[in-house]
Amino acid sequence: MPASFDKLTFGLETNRRFARLAITWFAVDAVRVEAMLRAVQERISEGDDADFLSAAVAAGLLTQEQAVSLRLDHAPTQIYLL
Repeated sequence: MPASFDKLTFGLETNRRFARLAITWFAVDAVRVEAMLRAVQERISEGDDADFLSAAVAAGLLTQEQAVSLRLDHAPTQIYLL
């Protein structure tokens, strides 16, 4: 397989993972996330250098801070003070 195929596959899998985590970690609307993921995957398959997290921030689905948390794999935590 050509290296470009491996890069394409890796990019698609990474974006799918980010999309699932955005829904789980930040309760982002699953329908909007899925639509964004499909659009990004289409751009990637056409040869564009698309990124789900950047596109989600630009579309207002995620904040920049949330995108960074996803990219760095930092799950959100909740601290309850009594």
